[in-house]
Amino acid sequence: MPPVELFMTDFCPFAQRAWIAFLEKESDPEHPKLFNYREVNYFNKSLPETKEFLKVHNTVPAGYDTQGNPLRESMPIVYYADQLRPKQNPLQPASDEGKERMKKLITKFTTGAADVTVPLYQLLMEADPKKGATHSAKLLSAYAELSRELQASGGPFLMGEQFTVADIALIPFIQRALTLLPHFRGFSVPETAEYAAFHRFVAAFEARPSVRISNADRLPRSMAVQPFGAQKRKDYLIEMYSSYANGVNAEVREQLAHAPPGKSSVDIPAALRTKAAREAQARSQLRQNRAMRAVAFAAIGAVVAAKLFSVYRARN
Repeated sequence: MPPVELFMTDFCPFAQRAWIAFLEKESDPEHPKLFNYREVNYFNKSLPETKEFLKVHNTVPAGYDTQGNPLRESMPIVYYADQLRPKQNPLQPASDEGKERMKKLITKFTTGAADVTVPLYQLLMEADPKKGATHSAKLLSAYAELSRELQASGGPFLMGEQFTVADIALIPFIQRALTLLPHFRGFSVPETAEYAAFHRFVAAFEARPSVRISNADRLPRSMAVQPFGAQKRKDYLIEMYSSYANGVNAEVREQLAHAPPGKSSVDIPAALRTKAAREAQARSQLRQNRAMRAVAFAAIGAVVAAKLFSVYRARN
């Protein structure tokens, strides 16, 4: 059976879901054979590997299954990995009832009030301390609810002792929150009884080889492809996500479009200047448009007034 082809980026939480799932199915996670990991620089669309990736999808993870059929989106790929080797570290409960429970937990913690994914980005991208406090409280509330579910399951995972798709769905986002938010927003999860099960969950999943490997420092394949200079995992994520934290994601993407691999190419001050100049230009254009509309309305008003006056004179 040929290996699965996976287009990935090692900083993306969605790609990490697929990476963890496939590593869980390997007999030797340190030397995977089930899949070929293909690092993609999706900032530079002119690169051959990026062009090949874009034939499949516009976001990672993506790829081809063992039959050459396209694979798209993280959760379908996670389920596919489990189906590929169902007896090797099963990632779903054996019973239908357990599977249904697992799916409900995924929905609970990736949507709605207990979502642990979206509040990460909301807090990361919010520079206003008052608004940030609202997002922080929302994320802590979600972690508290997650802790209660973990406690009820008996832990350390959402389905008890079994590591499942439900855990994989959340892990990358929790790891990024615990790495990025303390640095950019001063966020922390209290070391209290309310969050005790949450902290045990973090310790348990970080001990798994699949998570450890997918969260390790950058490999040569990343340094040879991605336009970032930091090699240590924490520094790498901070470098990559600094554009989100400073509200200049679009401007930094432009910087990275043709940046060399393995070099620190993110220039936040320059991106901020570019954004400020564009916003000033947009405001100026808006003022010009308003002035032009005012002139046009005045001209139309003058024509209408003249017409009415002409009608009035004709009648009198």
